[in-house]
Amino acid sequence: MSFRGKTYLFIGVLLLLVGIGFIFSPYIDYHYNKLSSRNVIEEEKLTVTNNIDEEIENEKEIIPDKLIEDKGVLEIPSLELSEKIYYGVEQSDLDRGLCFYPQSGYPDNGNVSIAGHRNQSFLNLHQLNTGDSIKLYYRERKYVYSVENVFVTHNRDWSVIDPTPKPAITLTTCDPLIRPPGGRNDRLIVRAYLTETKRPVK
Repeated sequence: MSFRGKTYLFIGVLLLLVGIGFIFSPYIDYHYNKLSSRNVIEEEKLTVTNNIDEEIENEKEIIPDKLIEDKGVLEIPSLELSEKIYYGVEQSDLDRGLCFYPQSGYPDNGNVSIAGHRNQSFLNLHQLNTGDSIKLYYRERKYVYSVENVFVTHNRDWSVIDPTPKPAITLTTCDPLIRPPGGRNDRLIVRAYLTETKRPVK
């Protein structure tokens, strides 16, 4: 093989490897983040469920209309997902992990909306089915939801985080996983409704 032929072969192999790396990079990121955060999540769950607030101790507490700025933990057993949730959806917030929309309602009576990157925590979100369980740990309570709908909507459709007739959780992420050249990302939505609340969680 001539020198030019070897050069073309080398370039071809290099481009192939780059392409393979690009395709699989979201999966690598997902599994790396999952492994690195496992112990942190268990510690965070203990923090969420053991820091007693005075208003939580009061059986006649007033339930807020909006989410209080605080952290939480999201668990989706069927996806083996357990992740800390931060507050705010600026890019710097989302780069840390899952995030509560500030517009969210309170879990007891509203629509708790959570955003996350598709190539990280929400890589397999599309695999959820009707009836799957979603668990939210937030301010001394464990909220259990049942998935009712998984669908794709326009990336500027913000109606999905609006108030709902009954307590719900709404998960949002980009779709598809890899944006096609010249195309756009839509938004993958999971809507689940509250079925159980437990307090206190030990």
